[in-house]
Order: sequence, then C-alpha cells, then structure tokens
Amino acid sequence: MGSSDIKSKKEKVVIQECVKKLKTEKLPPWKVEDEIAAGFGIIPPDNYRVAALCRQKFIEEETGENFFIKCFIESGRVFF
Repeated sequence: MGSSDIKSKKEKVVIQECVKKLKTEKLPPWKVEDEIAAGFGIIPPDNYRVAALCRQKFIEEETGENFFIKCFIESGRVFF
C-alpha cells in the first residue's frame, strides 16, 4: 500500500465524518476547513481541497445534484 493509498483512505474517512456533521448541523459549512485542520490534522492548503470535497458530497447527497455530470452537460460535452 503506497502513501497515496493511505492519504486517500484518510481523506475518505474525513469526508464521511464531516458530511455526517454537516447533515446533523453540528458543523456549519463555513467551518469545514477548521474542522479538518484541527480535528484530523490535515493542514493548509490540503484542508481546502478536502473541505470542498466535503461540501460537494454533502450537497450531492442532500439535493441529488451530481456536480460531475452537470459540469459536462453545461459545457456541451458529453462523455460516457
């Protein structure tokens, strides 16, 4: 298992935990970066990317929107 595998597994856990907190309103969306840095030890600038992924996953789960599909449809490009 390479270091990138460990990093991605850690990030997956962080994202899952933060999404749970966002859903229960224990974590406001504007505090996700702070939670990731303080609670999980992922420091800037890496915490910004992971926080964006957390908010994206939260929005997708709550609204049913899919950012990946929407991005390609709106750009006029379709990939299968």
